[in-house]
Amino acid sequence: SIKLSEIDAINRVDFLLTCSIEEKQYFESYTNSSKIVCVPNGVDTKKVEKDNLSSSSDIFFMGNLSYAPNDSGLKQYIRTIHPLVLKNSPKSKLIIVGNGAPEWLRQMSKENVSIKLIGFVKDPNEHIAKAKVCICPIYSGSGTRLKILEYMSNSKPVVSTLKGIEGIPATNGVNVLLANGDDDFASKIISLLSSDSLCSKIGNNAREFVVKNYDWSTTLKPVQQVLINIANQSK
Repeated sequence: SIKLSEIDAINRVDFLLTCSIEEKQYFESYTNSSKIVCVPNGVDTKKVEKDNLSSSSDIFFMGNLSYAPNDSGLKQYIRTIHPLVLKNSPKSKLIIVGNGAPEWLRQMSKENVSIKLIGFVKDPNEHIAKAKVCICPIYSGSGTRLKILEYMSNSKPVVSTLKGIEGIPATNGVNVLLANGDDDFASKIISLLSSDSLCSKIGNNAREFVVKNYDWSTTLKPVQQVLINIANQSK
């Protein structure tokens, strides 16, 4: 099986790099923990400035739209959460950036004026900057959600499921808002749309969190050390 092949492979290598602590802990069950190094995904925090508050009421999502967890997460958001948000904020729009949009989403964006499907863009920062709130309604899958780090780097408040934030040790109510169920997800978005001060607080704390922990200058240090160790062993 694929799992057995992976276990065999990780026991043959000298070093194993993982993108999150959760992944590191998982692989520790199958190989020597001393050769596992956690190297978090990173972002270029120098691309954007702090305090990126928008005057819009737009809600933003980005990702590979053909990826099943993104597809199913967006479908649930649009069907159950978005209508609750619109009741309180009827002018809000859901802005979606990403390639591989499924047919149901293309059709939905044509029928529903509150949903705008942009498609693929080389640099999403311009679109993120225009949004008030960024979301991660993900309920399955694995790995670190790079979209959340990009949102946070732009000083944007993020509303996410617990699964969506997996692998990122952010703090609920400080630098992210975590939702427990559809009603709570909608409530968190509404609270941000109705309060610039809350948006600024969560967004600026989020950027500070990312600058400290996920800027490439920080996350690449473990890789540099691994390369030094490999060079020393080969002497």
